[in-house]
Amino acid sequence: MISSVLAAFLALILPQEAAAERLPRPSDEALLAAVQAEVPGARIVSSEFHDTPRGGARDGCGLFEVNGQIEPFHIMTAWQDAKPERIPPIRIEVRGEDGVMRPASTVPLPAEPAHWKSYIHAPVLVDAGADGIDRRDRNRMISDRWMALSSCRSLVAPEGTTWVTELEPHPDPARQRRAEEQAKALTDMLFGPR
Repeated sequence: MISSVLAAFLALILPQEAAAERLPRPSDEALLAAVQAEVPGARIVSSEFHDTPRGGARDGCGLFEVNGQIEPFHIMTAWQDAKPERIPPIRIEVRGEDGVMRPASTVPLPAEPAHWKSYIHAPVLVDAGADGIDRRDRNRMISDRWMALSSCRSLVAPEGTTWVTELEPHPDPARQRRAEEQAKALTDMLFGPR
């Protein structure tokens, strides 16, 4: 009796959304094709996939060759529930003409249907700013390499290959020092002082 009353009460107060029917998870071949789409001209050298412990996600690690260079990659696909239109959970402020900081108007993020979402870390050197390959482009590639290696700890560089995993410093020592101080402050905030 109590359980049926509770169920009726919950049915009234909780929004009822039909659970989205899960589409079939992308195959390993489809995930490898996504890596190749991310890195045009890439040839997959090796790959290994496994299911994650919860939620039916799939993780893949491996090596690809592009322009004679062997690089690591990591891809994960996970089910993403439908999301309604929403305001980004960040606060952006802009300085007005009078010098006062005010919240900027933010454009709502569009609604998204439920789907399988893939995350790819595959280092490739791309001129992101259309201003020639620079330190930021190289650091973006290094960050992707570092993310792939931290997700796929069993990957090792083939003999004769060196994978750089340290970011290039800023050429202005004062800006580099400020960036390091900000990184340390963030790390201390997240994990406690070291």
